[in-house]
Amino acid sequence: MAAANGGGGPAQQLQRQLEELLAVAGGVLARADARAAGPGQGGGARPGVPAAPRPFAALSDEDIEYLKDKNDRGELPAWFMGIDGVTYEPMKQPVITPDGHTYDYQTIVQNGNKSPLSRMRVSNIRLRTNFTVKQHMEEYVARAKAEDAKMQVDEGGGGGEDGGAAERREVRTSITPGRFGNIGGG
Repeated sequence: MAAANGGGGPAQQLQRQLEELLAVAGGVLARADARAAGPGQGGGARPGVPAAPRPFAALSDEDIEYLKDKNDRGELPAWFMGIDGVTYEPMKQPVITPDGHTYDYQTIVQNGNKSPLSRMRVSNIRLRTNFTVKQHMEEYVARAKAEDAKMQVDEGGGGGEDGGAAERREVRTSITPGRFGNIGGG
């Protein structure tokens, strides 16, 4: 009866089915990687025409410049997770690799399309935008810009229209007459 079922028991049949599925999945991944690799590497739409890079969600150039400026001045908090672990610069296009680490897309490209940590080759098809990090960075920039604007207003915009009235109010309220009794004696 075992010969009629193709040989072997249920465990062997399951093993054979698993191997067939893995072979099919491996072929699909290999074709996807070849398409993403571009010409000369078994991919590309037409010979001599490079495959279009996969677009990843990116922060605006203005936000990146703002973050770079804060990073250069050492003003980014320790909990900020938008810094690339290789370049120590803010990530414009944070992508997550199959090994679970997040880098800027350009770091992956400059590293020969390999994960800097695992050295595993990764194609664009296997990278995903890390929307959590991207959103964290955008929210931080919005909050920090709002705080910067508030500080400029509180400081009078560098000696603006009130002529230092905010500073005078602060001094007046810190020296309240009669608060500590009669200092002059008598």
